Amino acid sequence: MIRKRVDVNIQSARTPLSKSAIEKFVKKIIMHLPKASDLYWNIAVVSDRDMRILNKNSTGDDCSTDVLSFLYQGDCSFAEIIISIDQAYKNASDYNNTPQTEFLTYLIHGILHILGYNDSTEPKSKRMFKKQDQILARILQ
Repeated sequence: MIRKRVDVNIQSARTPLSKSAIEKFVKKIIMHLPKASDLYWNIAVVSDRDMRILNKNSTGDDCSTDVLSFLYQGDCSFAEIIISIDQAYKNASDYNNTPQTEFLTYLIHGILHILGYNDSTEPKSKRMFKKQDQILARILQ
């Protein structure tokens, strides 16, 4: 049996993209990041309430965040990207984006973290955000 490489789990009615649209965007992003094609991807779309719980359990921070990413390695390595749709709606206007574009920004950001990109220092952050912006521009064409 061949397993598909992208699974999407939507747990919020506010999602600006359908499950099939998210799957298509993940595949487009992966086309620009060859290392990403080796993984199975699980994308979860959650509320701020759920994200706060997940963030507290994984990082100890008792607040919501825009995106969390996890890499599970083994015989069948897979990555999980969890996105707060509430954060996408809240932050979209701050960055002059639509909720859809903000969501895609978080998706790309999470994937880049899985691939080893880091935004913990200014030089690393500049490199990561440059790559993120390049990919976003390409997939929205």
